[in-house]
Amino acid sequence: MSADDQSTPAGNAAATQLLLSKGVFLIENFSAFTFASTKITQQAGVPVTGGGFDGPEWGMQPNTNMFSTVGGTNGRTSNNLLDANFFKMVGATNIGGLAYGISPSSTGSIVDLKTALQMIGLKMGYENLSVPFGAVDITASMLSMKAAGVDGAACSCVQSTTVAMFSGLANQGIKAKSLSFASADSSLFNNPTATAAAQGAYYASQIPPIDTNNAATNTMLTNIKAADSSYTGGYPTFGLTGAYLAAVLTVKGLQVAGQNPTRQSFIQNLTGVTGWNANGLLAGPVGFNHFGVSEPVRCGWFVQVSGNNFKSINNGQAICGRSF
Repeated sequence: MSADDQSTPAGNAAATQLLLSKGVFLIENFSAFTFASTKITQQAGVPVTGGGFDGPEWGMQPNTNMFSTVGGTNGRTSNNLLDANFFKMVGATNIGGLAYGISPSSTGSIVDLKTALQMIGLKMGYENLSVPFGAVDITASMLSMKAAGVDGAACSCVQSTTVAMFSGLANQGIKAKSLSFASADSSLFNNPTATAAAQGAYYASQIPPIDTNNAATNTMLTNIKAADSSYTGGYPTFGLTGAYLAAVLTVKGLQVAGQNPTRQSFIQNLTGVTGWNANGLLAGPVGFNHFGVSEPVRCGWFVQVSGNNFKSINNGQAICGRSF
């Protein structure tokens, strides 16, 4: 059973209420607007699994019913040096950042990136934390990035705005190492114009890069193809990949919840789980036994657009960064 949150806070709350009215056992809520339904699920005692990226509620009392696929969090899944270390590795020193004003996760990730850059001796020369959701006209920001002399750019955005950033940088003659926080998504290559704009750009990857022939990734893609005949290969969308990870976490919760699982046993027993790696899909094991405290280190993969494919970088190895 599913419900569409229409990519709005009110829609997420309404979708949650609808699912609860149907008597669901738990909710997988992989959305930038999960924060809008936190109180609803907490008061109902309903377990929630998801990405934990939309706001601080995942690591805040009394929301111990919420479990993020990134493990323990203090509500800021980007409060680490991972992305800053990426920019340092590719040689960027002055980063421009774009975020959506409506989304706490989007703005929070760019704010945290700025802090992380400063911690390793780099800087954020320009930031715009009030980009309209899904915007494709960001010319003013591109002009400001040019004036700031950026040599790196990050967009905590959906595909449309990310591609607009890639195009805008090229149109302004800005030679910058560009990074999308939204994760590799092969639907990019369905549009020749978007594909051309993205050449050389970098994307984060939620899973081991496909070109590394990783067993866990191969299993995931096989499972998706079996469940969805429209899937033809490549990197699934950010939402589908995240939903798959949330489903793997849900299965783990049910496995530890006992022979006759209840919502309470699911929450209580999953809270004691450590060393979870989503059947090999995570860059490092995480735990759920330290509510409100971030994993000490975050790791992740990055890939680069080359032709009509994403190619792994760093020899397919994950990049890591300590939390702060």
